[in-house]
Amino acid sequence: MKNISILLFIILPLIVFAQETKKVTEKHTKPDYTEKYQVLRSDGTTKHGEYTKTYSGLQEETGYYKNGFKDSVWTLTDLSDDHIMATGNYTNGIKTGIWTYYKTKDTVERKYDYSLKQVAYYLKDTSRKALVISGNDTTEVKVDRPPFCLTSQKLLIDLLGHNLHYPDEARENGEEGRVLVAFIVDSNGSTGMAWVKKGVTKSLDAEAQRVGNMIPFECIPAILNGRPVTSIYVQPMSFKLE
Repeated sequence: MKNISILLFIILPLIVFAQETKKVTEKHTKPDYTEKYQVLRSDGTTKHGEYTKTYSGLQEETGYYKNGFKDSVWTLTDLSDDHIMATGNYTNGIKTGIWTYYKTKDTVERKYDYSLKQVAYYLKDTSRKALVISGNDTTEVKVDRPPFCLTSQKLLIDLLGHNLHYPDEARENGEEGRVLVAFIVDSNGSTGMAWVKKGVTKSLDAEAQRVGNMIPFECIPAILNGRPVTSIYVQPMSFKLE
């Protein structure tokens, strides 16, 4: 009898927890992604439990929610070759500890410690230049480290790709080309609104600027001669008709 009581003590909380949540599947378009998650039955809206987000069947973001906030380990995976693109921890909806961002399956592009707010590692590229602003002058120079957003370059490009739409006007007129969108990253990592540094046509420029303002504005300033400096971050966006 004692053993049965212990077994019920273990099983009942699991049954109760399972009854507390229900599964939800949401499909979205423009951009194309599907969410699968659990919500508390008590209100039907608060995410609580396992979460999966699949982008156009190409990438998958997985993690957990706790009472409506992202919690524990989260991972973004490239489904084309099943390699991790980014992974790290959330605590009450806030990124904590070291997050790792991958350039390829076997190459780490950067690591950032969100708790200490400092770069733990970055893949050096001595050939990289940056548009450094000093007073009224802007000069393209080699830097110790270029400015970057707190994500991998591949993830950033994919984010833009998921949200970039070909304007109907541009499609009808056969407009193609590469738009350069830019924004300033100051020496503290603060950023401004995106603008079109080099455009193609009015409709393509407007779409590129719209998506440019969706870039996660968590940025790290450029380093020149061992010191953070204000610079211009430039992101190309290509439009090509098939």
